[in-house]
Amino acid sequence: MKIRIGVLGLADIAFNRFVPSLLKSNRFQLAGVAKFEGEDVERARRFEEKYKTKVYDNFVAMINDSDIDAIYLPVPPAKHYEWAVKSLESGKHVLVEKPFTTSLNDSHDLISLARQKDLAVHENYMFEFHSQIKQVRNWIETKKYGEVRMMRAAFGFPLRQSNDFRYNKSLGGGALLDAGGYVIKLGSILLDNPVITTSETRSLPGFEVDILGSASLADENGMVYQAGWGMSNFYQCSLELWTEKCKISTNRIFTSPVDLKPTYTIEFQNEKQEIVLPSDDHFLNSIEHFADLILDKQLRENREHKILKQAELIEFIKQNG
Repeated sequence: MKIRIGVLGLADIAFNRFVPSLLKSNRFQLAGVAKFEGEDVERARRFEEKYKTKVYDNFVAMINDSDIDAIYLPVPPAKHYEWAVKSLESGKHVLVEKPFTTSLNDSHDLISLARQKDLAVHENYMFEFHSQIKQVRNWIETKKYGEVRMMRAAFGFPLRQSNDFRYNKSLGGGALLDAGGYVIKLGSILLDNPVITTSETRSLPGFEVDILGSASLADENGMVYQAGWGMSNFYQCSLELWTEKCKISTNRIFTSPVDLKPTYTIEFQNEKQEIVLPSDDHFLNSIEHFADLILDKQLRENREHKILKQAELIEFIKQNG
């Protein structure tokens, strides 16, 4: 029997990325979408017409529907904790769009509640599940291109419309919780239990949230990872590995579309090579991992640990940046 999942909120990421990937899974069934506060009828109609699914008038109606097994939560970050708690208390597994919550304490509380209710939770940093990440880790671990001396990553994008939740403090906006979360997450994937050694966040005139940031991470093996992010920047989505023999770089590490074959440039002293990796659907892969967590309780502890590690790193930057 398929897992029946409902979508709380009519966000663009749900309409354009999550639901199309969800429909490829043979383990899930889209059970419906629910309108969030202030979302208009026309947006709901788009979901209903394109995906031939039920539209709930409000979140509570969906959460209380006993026919639904799991909830996907793509609402603004400040709303994640409230609606994840309500979903868990109603017996639903929860897939939360990143960030999991806006604070370390809230993340601990959600994990504790999920354990108490014997339910799965997952944080949708989808890029973690792209096959290119496994390839990068393989290059690092096997030292195919030599010992890695340093890593650098950047994720940032030009200024968006002023009503975008990312620029609204009360909705959990800010560059750290948005673009910053990606680069910090990648650091925790590529390094061995890293810590933050330096960090800085900065706002700009006219904004109530942080707009730019940077951090350095390091692990017990001496590996260093430098991260930069921003929400009023030239677009960057890059990773660079500086090894003893060459430099390896790519420019779509976080947001590879389904049909994109990631290209990696390998620069040696006197030559340059390009490696093209297979395309992949990281949204689908993350969704399938959520199914694994629902069906196999033994996997949940490791995922919960990763969620809390991310929350700890972000909290450190919030307090010290």
